[in-house]
Amino acid sequence: MNRYFDIYYDNKSTYPKKLCRYLLNRFNIKDGALLLDVGCGIGDYVNGFTCLGIKSYGIDSRPVSDNRIKKCDLDKEAIPYKSNTFDVVFTKSFVEHLNDPYRAIMEMKRVLKPNGLLIVMTPDWKSGMKTYYDGYDHKSPFTQRGLKDLIRYTEFKEVECDLFYQLPFIWKYPSLVWIPKIISILPDKLMWKDYNTHRPLIRFSKLKMLLAWGYK
Repeated sequence: MNRYFDIYYDNKSTYPKKLCRYLLNRFNIKDGALLLDVGCGIGDYVNGFTCLGIKSYGIDSRPVSDNRIKKCDLDKEAIPYKSNTFDVVFTKSFVEHLNDPYRAIMEMKRVLKPNGLLIVMTPDWKSGMKTYYDGYDHKSPFTQRGLKDLIRYTEFKEVECDLFYQLPFIWKYPSLVWIPKIISILPDKLMWKDYNTHRPLIRFSKLKMLLAWGYK
């Protein structure tokens, strides 16, 4: 899990719940589905999915005082759940921190039920290459094609990968995508108010995510 999370993100943010709702709607995930958040950090998305009617659990490499979250270093250990357990496996801002993303995706596949859904979100290398290694623990950069191929090579079905803005107003009004495209021209230094405080509209207009998915 990215240690920058504690520095740059307010754990009172409404963003996690908004993203969870968007994903549930986009992928038609039903109430009561069993979901695992891999690399869940302090559990913001576990909480977000739970509030929206999903039975959510998580794993992370550091201990968390939440009985829904188990400690697991996925670079070294197997996911501590039986095979064919979850309807959905979700992971955000995690696979780029791994030494062996292929092994991790195979583990995620193992714990998914047949026809279960994998959702992977990770920073887009092409839009963020100049500042990518500002994240000192970034190890495995991905392009849109590279992430899609990783998931295809682990034999998921119906694999797709989109470029994704972390801006909720774009999810609701896709025709406004011209706004972040214009903002993205601004200098990188404007992404930050000071060393620890970012400007979300500018930062997430410039730095896109990859959103990939596939079915077991």
